Amino acid sequence: MPNVDKPDGYRPVKYLNGSPWNGAVSRYVVPAANTTAIFIGDIVELDGQVGTDRGKEFRGILTLTQTNNGTPAGVVVGFEEDPLNLNITGLFRSTGAKSTDRIAYVVDDPNVLFEVQVSDTGLPAAAVGLNTGPIITAGSTTTGRSAFELSSTEVTTAAIMFKLVEFIQREDNLITDVASTGARWLVKFNAFHQYLTTTGSTGV
Repeated sequence: MPNVDKPDGYRPVKYLNGSPWNGAVSRYVVPAANTTAIFIGDIVELDGQVGTDRGKEFRGILTLTQTNNGTPAGVVVGFEEDPLNLNITGLFRSTGAKSTDRIAYVVDDPNVLFEVQVSDTGLPAAAVGLNTGPIITAGSTTTGRSAFELSSTEVTTAAIMFKLVEFIQREDNLITDVASTGARWLVKFNAFHQYLTTTGSTGV
């Protein structure tokens, strides 16, 4: 069965050692001053600020990744409204609408592998171990899902965001269709991830 062309961002699947992703996330602030919508499955970075007006713990303030060689903090898997908002019906959000106070749940462990769809013509099976970057596209305000994909250009260059770890082999993603539109891979953040790089960085 041919691959389905359905970009939906990055989805945590398992750790590099093979164990399933256990659902662990960290909480980050996305303040109303951020006028860019962020969607589930998007890649985010620190923006060099610290929020001081929230009543719960969090790691920093986020902004959407804009390039394929920045210093990513991780992938968004959910949102919470401003914890001081007492409107219970609005407590949890499926999308990070722009210009609103949000708490983002982020998978920021650099050892997590993410499933993602490759753009255009896919990648050859022999690309395992090479690097490539994200294709950055605005997500859907209807579903709340990201439209990020993975570039179909594989390189040896170190300063690229992802390493290709594994082609996902299953009924809807056959190895015979590896070089077709919609093929899906598992990827891992490279060494300039916020929590892997030994160079101090406040993000973008």
